[in-house]
Amino acid sequence: MATLEPEAALTRVLESAVRAGALPSGVDSANPLALFRVFEANFEAARRYHPPAMEQRVLRVQAEELADTGPSDGGWAALVGGRLESHRLPGNHYTLLREPTVRTVAELLKKALGEPGKR
Repeated sequence: MATLEPEAALTRVLESAVRAGALPSGVDSANPLALFRVFEANFEAARRYHPPAMEQRVLRVQAEELADTGPSDGGWAALVGGRLESHRLPGNHYTLLREPTVRTVAELLKKALGEPGKR
């Protein structure tokens, strides 16, 4: 079995990932080593991250169109436990900030900020 140079191997992996739909088309495979280093740096930053300790309630608003991607709570319950208040609203990431859905987001924020002892 022939051994590939690291850069050639990364290029093949990237091309396979694009074909499989794991990466968006148009990902620059001209410099796979640079792309891998970015991935590596992001992975290391995520591994080292420790969220700050806090007692506040966390309000999470999620677009229904994105609801099937990942855990139902987005992984937040593991970080904040029972302090998580989660809401799903119709639309996508962008329509959450447009009429009429933005009114619901505003009401959720207003309610969360106005309830004494819940901040």
